[in-house]
Amino acid sequence: MGSYWFSLSLSLARSRGYIGILQTLEQFEQVRSVISEMRQVVREYMLLANFDVSQYKSARALGTKVALPRSMAALRDKKHVAVLTAAISADSTAPPPKIHSFESEFTLVGGVNMPKIVVCIGSDGVRYKQLVKGRDDLRQDAVMQQMFSVVSMLLSQNEESRKRRLNVRTYKVVPLSPRSGVLQWVQNTIPLGDYLIGQPTYEQGASHCSCLLNVTRCVTARSLLLDRMESRSAHCRYRPQDKLSIECRELLDQAPSSSKLQVYKQICSKHFKPVFHHFFVETYATAAEWFEKRITYTKSAASSSMVGYIVGLGDRHLQNILIDRQSAELVHIDLGIAFEQGKMLKTPEIVPFRLTRGMQAIARIHRHHHRSCDAHSLITRSLQISSTAWESRATRECFVGAAKRPFGCCARSKRRS
Repeated sequence: MGSYWFSLSLSLARSRGYIGILQTLEQFEQVRSVISEMRQVVREYMLLANFDVSQYKSARALGTKVALPRSMAALRDKKHVAVLTAAISADSTAPPPKIHSFESEFTLVGGVNMPKIVVCIGSDGVRYKQLVKGRDDLRQDAVMQQMFSVVSMLLSQNEESRKRRLNVRTYKVVPLSPRSGVLQWVQNTIPLGDYLIGQPTYEQGASHCSCLLNVTRCVTARSLLLDRMESRSAHCRYRPQDKLSIECRELLDQAPSSSKLQVYKQICSKHFKPVFHHFFVETYATAAEWFEKRITYTKSAASSSMVGYIVGLGDRHLQNILIDRQSAELVHIDLGIAFEQGKMLKTPEIVPFRLTRGMQAIARIHRHHHRSCDAHSLITRSLQISSTAWESRATRECFVGAAKRPFGCCARSKRRS
């Protein structure tokens, strides 16, 4: 408890220091307009992050377009504020794109806190799709993305890993406050859960489907679920005779502890077979492209698995792993549970990383996966020495979230179980 109050006092002292620096800078006329525009942009993003959309909180409202608040829609030609999620290279001589305007509507996506998708139009004419989140601490996500960038830099400097083109896919995370932030929208990706079991999913759809099964245990209820999920679910399209994922979960929940393993093996062998390999057949038309993307996916899975093991990354359910339709790389999102925090959940996470039957079905755990893991482990071994420093930094940056996260983690685990 003493370390918590020490971190709290340290953070308050740092905040007072930041405010003092800004007040000093505002005395200079050349900088005053820059700080004023940045404050205005940050304020509007935070207002949008906490904008009340509770009336749209239903499975049918996903993808609904809502008018952007007038104050944010009026933001135009911010010549001193760069697009928050634009890629900026340190050695580039070109100036970063500035905020030109915003599209007049934002889109709602699924989730407990109902994040919003907003499109920022840069001075370079590019439409930057951004995810604005409220009531969520993104500071640890930002630290994890920095660590992934360091790993990718180390991989590019090593001859063996550079020859295999190993890297960890990253995206921009910009925390605005302890309870809000902006993330880069990763284009051309789909969550593994959306492809495999379709929508509705965890937060809203799965609970709704469970209610349907509990209330009306009949063929009609199952047909209704199949019709609702068939257009998106690979399991329903390729193995309609299999049980639904929620039915398999219900079988496991009802099984006594002594026979859970036997029931699980029975589900895997008879009722729920892998279908993820069909994604590559559907997406990549030619044999050469299929083979190339299969290798890329295998290397990406190996890289993310090794890094995730080193930093103790948890909460790797199907909605938190995306796959890029163009490159077949895996992208990990929602990195709030790291540094072995998953072991503090109500149902502790004891597996080092996610490598399920479906993920193995396409990779076949062939030589590319083994050699990629070997090459990657040589690089990430150096991170074992410095991971404690990264962990202390993440704790220092997120002391409020770290103090509360075990309770939130239990709730999140309860939803998944």
